[in-house]
Amino acid sequence: MNPIRLWRPDAALVSDDACTTILKYTLPPRPTPGPYERAEESGDVYVPSLKTLCMKMLLEYPDQLYTLGPVRVHYEIPKTDSDYDLLRSLIPEFSHADPDISFLEAVDPRLWATIIQTLTPIPEALRVYTIPLSDIHLPLLQQIPPTPDFALITVLELRECPHLDDDTIHLLGDIPTLGALDISRTAVTSWGIRALSRSLVRQPSTVTGRKGPWGLRVLDLRDCKCDSQVMQYLSCFPLLSVVDLSGNDRCRVHSHDPSGFRACHSDAFYGPAPLIQRLKMLIPSGSSPEESLFSSPEPYFLYINRLNHLPCPTRPNPTSRIPSITPQASSPSIVTFPAPLSNLRYMIQEFINVHAMI
Repeated sequence: MNPIRLWRPDAALVSDDACTTILKYTLPPRPTPGPYERAEESGDVYVPSLKTLCMKMLLEYPDQLYTLGPVRVHYEIPKTDSDYDLLRSLIPEFSHADPDISFLEAVDPRLWATIIQTLTPIPEALRVYTIPLSDIHLPLLQQIPPTPDFALITVLELRECPHLDDDTIHLLGDIPTLGALDISRTAVTSWGIRALSRSLVRQPSTVTGRKGPWGLRVLDLRDCKCDSQVMQYLSCFPLLSVVDLSGNDRCRVHSHDPSGFRACHSDAFYGPAPLIQRLKMLIPSGSSPEESLFSSPEPYFLYINRLNHLPCPTRPNPTSRIPSITPQASSPSIVTFPAPLSNLRYMIQEFINVHAMI
C-alpha cells in the first residue's frame, strides 16, 4: 500500500541548450520520516510482561486485530507512580499526571492502533491521534474495519491546501474511514466533488464490501468554486448530513432540492467549531448503542491537518574529537525475525491464552 501523496506540480516553460522550449514540472519532495522513526528507542521502564510482549508482536498487524472479537485486556490504572503500568511499559513517555498529549508524536501509529483495540478502558489522552496525510502507515490503519466494539474515524482538514484541486481530490477516496472533511478555500469545483463521489464503489473482496469514503458525514466547501451542479454529486454520499457551501456564489440550494439537502439556519454545525466537535454533535445525547452514529458508541479518531511530517530539527555538526569507547563484555547476539502473516492467527490465539492466564 502506497502512501497518499497529494501534490500538484508546478509547470514552467524553459529552453534547453538547443533552444527547444519544453514544459518543466517539479517533482514532490522526498517524504519526511515521522518523529516515531527518528526518536531514539527508550529503555524499558519495567521488565516486559507477557501482555507487553504479546502486544508488541501484534504491532505489525493492526488491521487483523478485529478477529479477536470482543476480547479485551483489562487495563488497571496504577494507584501510585511506583505501581506497574502496562501503558508505560509500551509508551515510556506516557503519564496519567501530565495531560500533555505531545508524547503521541513519538508513538508509532501502529502501536497506538494496537493499544486502542486490545486494552480497556483507554485514557482519553489516547482518543485522538494526529497524523499527516502522507504517513507511510496511514493506508494500513485505513484497512481496520468497523466492528460493534471498535470504530476508527478519520477527520481531515485541508483548508487552503494549494495541492488540492479537481485532479488530485480523487486520492482522498483511499480514506474509507473518512467522517469529516474540510477543503474550504481550495481550487475544488463541482467536478472535483464528482470525482470524489466516483470513488464510492462496492468491492466484495474487502472485509467491509465497499471502497471509498461511504461514511462521510460533514463536508466544508466554503469559498470554493462550486455551482449548483454540486448538489447532485453530494447526494451520492449516503450518510452526508452537514455541508457548508457558504461563499460559493454560483451555488443555490432550493427549498425542495431533489438532492434532499435543505438550508440550515443553525450555526452550531458549522465553523469555527473544530471538525471533531461538530461531528460529535450529530450523535444524539443519551443514545443507545443501536442508535449510535458509528459502529461503536465510543469511536477513536485519526486527525489529519497537514500533508507531511514536519522536518526534523538540524543537528549540530559533530566535532572532530574521537569519542572514547568503553570496552564491554561480549554477549551473544539475538536476532528476531518477524512472524509471517500465515502465523498471525496462531499469534492471536496465544494472545487470548495469555490474557486468560493473567
